Amino acid sequence: MDASKIHVCRHCGVECNSESDFCCSGCSVAFQLITDSGFNEFYSKLSNKKLNTFLQSSYDHLELEFNSQLQPKAINKNISQITLFIENVTCNACSWLLEKIPGINQNITAVSYSPSVSQITVQYLKDYPLIEVAKTFYNLGYPVHVATQDIKVKKLMRQFYTQVAVAFASMISIMHVNLTLLAGVLEGMDTGTIRSLGLICLLLSLPIILYSATSFYKNTWLSFKTKQVHIDILVTLTITVTLFAGIYNIITAKNEFYFDAMATLVAFILGARLLVKEMENRFYLKSSASVLDLINNNFNIKVGQIINVKSGSPFPCDGIILSGSSFVDSSWLTGESAPQYVFKDMKVFAGSINKGDLVTIQATEVGVNTRAAKIQSLLNSTVKSDTEIKTQGYEKVFVGTTIISLLTLSIVNAFFPIIDWSKIVALVIILCPCALGLAIPLTFSAAIKQALNKGIYFKSAQALEKANSIETIIFDKTGTLTKSEFTLSKTNWDEEATKKLNLEKSTIESILYVIAQRSNHLLLRPFLKFKLNNFNYNLVTSFQEHFSKGVELTYLSVTFKIGNQSFVNANKILEGSSTKLYLSANNILIAVFEFEEQIDPNLIKSVKELSKSKNIYLLSGDSEESVNKVAKIFDIPKTNTFSRQSPEDKLNFIEKLSERHNILMIGDGVNDLLAIKKSHLSISIFEEKSSAMNQSDILLQQKNLVLLPQIFKAAKKVHDVVLINLGWTVIFNILGIFLVLAGIIGPIACALLMPLSSAIVVLFSVKQRYFV
Repeated sequence: MDASKIHVCRHCGVECNSESDFCCSGCSVAFQLITDSGFNEFYSKLSNKKLNTFLQSSYDHLELEFNSQLQPKAINKNISQITLFIENVTCNACSWLLEKIPGINQNITAVSYSPSVSQITVQYLKDYPLIEVAKTFYNLGYPVHVATQDIKVKKLMRQFYTQVAVAFASMISIMHVNLTLLAGVLEGMDTGTIRSLGLICLLLSLPIILYSATSFYKNTWLSFKTKQVHIDILVTLTITVTLFAGIYNIITAKNEFYFDAMATLVAFILGARLLVKEMENRFYLKSSASVLDLINNNFNIKVGQIINVKSGSPFPCDGIILSGSSFVDSSWLTGESAPQYVFKDMKVFAGSINKGDLVTIQATEVGVNTRAAKIQSLLNSTVKSDTEIKTQGYEKVFVGTTIISLLTLSIVNAFFPIIDWSKIVALVIILCPCALGLAIPLTFSAAIKQALNKGIYFKSAQALEKANSIETIIFDKTGTLTKSEFTLSKTNWDEEATKKLNLEKSTIESILYVIAQRSNHLLLRPFLKFKLNNFNYNLVTSFQEHFSKGVELTYLSVTFKIGNQSFVNANKILEGSSTKLYLSANNILIAVFEFEEQIDPNLIKSVKELSKSKNIYLLSGDSEESVNKVAKIFDIPKTNTFSRQSPEDKLNFIEKLSERHNILMIGDGVNDLLAIKKSHLSISIFEEKSSAMNQSDILLQQKNLVLLPQIFKAAKKVHDVVLINLGWTVIFNILGIFLVLAGIIGPIACALLMPLSSAIVVLFSVKQRYFV
């Protein structure tokens, strides 16, 4: 190569030997698009980083893919939306460029990139061809593919099932041939026939070697690249040794071919891993949050636009109230359980729900600039690494010791023949960790299956393993330790006042029922349990709701007011931290109602049990008074209790604490998402539209949170069972080595003993009771 002609491609930054400034036509097109659109800043953001090179080619495959598989979502009559997998996004500069694509192609109106799942959400003009959308990304060097995560997972699982089926079919066929071979040898079969049967076994092994076992080779290669020990190294070694030993015996017309041992090994380990994968994929959930869907569906709102938000509707953007007043449920963001009263000039956030009258707002932040979108941006940058199950280094020790021992023995035997080579083959087979490969996945699989029967949903085996290392538990309050509902805990009647007004309690309860029917206030809902007692609706002459104060109703010329102390002009104040409503009739106080958030007494017992071995914290967006009261009920120290915590506050707290502890975060809303993503392990309360459950490791219904101690006990038992299985594997291998070296058993016997050891491990693992 002429060094004088070597220069760097102006787009991707790789060295090229060309008269052009670009290494390929694709880079040339990408450079032209970027510079013509005025986004030269992209190359300064790249700094010294290099892009993946992209060769522009035919788009025939895109025509077929995008016209046959994709079902775009209609945002409105003019805009459609698609979600695509994207490749070659290597750095922040690439992410920056993706968001600038609407400036490159005006038919594309918005692009949102999610690095945690390598997906982009694209909004584009409805009449614009899908193939042109795809070409825009391809021309910039970012290939896109039509698929949802569900389709991708199903495709991988179909491949997995096929590999297992092929492995078991080949194993059974090889065993049949081996039985024929064994019977023929006993009757004096000639060498030509032995070779022929050996070749048949080899051919029957090829589907396993070339297809079913490919995952073992990939993991082995990855282990070498990352310099990490993986159990598949031993599986690959066994496949290799048995293959070449079998071929050698075919050539020499020996009747031991070892292909059946190799087939059994691959089939059983793949089968076990398939069980674990099925369990993980059963409860796979998409990671899109309902709040962000709302924002994406209202992308056409502009800053400064005037919007009317009706009662019961979500706010489509961040904004300022221009007119009207209402109660707003912002629990998704703040964690505050009770709706907040808002009025003119106050700020409201996208995704909050209007619980009162119609209000008019002016949009201040829209789309990606809303607080919800910024939280999602933080969420995408707080990506957890997905690691395979490890058992505190025991696997590394076992695999490393086995490989070193076998290699040492083989090298020594090559120069100083001390044992028959058939014994070395037997040692490789007997030491192959079939039992170990089954012990870990089947133990976790059995435990996860039992957890399902208890209403505990583990998204992966890793989640169960991580539970054993948890030192600190952080609870959200509302919807987690407490329910998002209130109960009427105490009623203080003024008997003299009711007699003076000649009011029966049954009449007052009817009045409260009617008020609860007509109002949306959360504190009034417990009154819906009261009954109407010969109540005549026609005698209600007025009903008025005074926001942030209370409700007023006139019945039989008596004006009832229920609300805060100042609204009813009450002069009676009750001590304590409970939430209260005051009731008056004709401005005379007749009752005070106290309300409590619902707490399961069994959950109190469970949390107190956990506090004996774990550090317990309470982080909530609620008021200090409310949070401290709940903390006192659960015996959570005041030093571990924090109120009025924003999503960012929770994230910062987790980041600092996780430097010293493995943390379990338990929450239920979007305000917990950042903390959930950053924590070592996470549990969310299972609700139909909960966003937290999409990102958490474990799902629970609120009523099943009392089972939390069982999760840790099960994790400990799983760990113990795995260690017992590992111990059995070591004992089995030591015994096997002794029998092989003593000449008591050979390769065929080893091949028969290996599945027996695996069967013992399987039975022991699946018969355990992990959840009681």
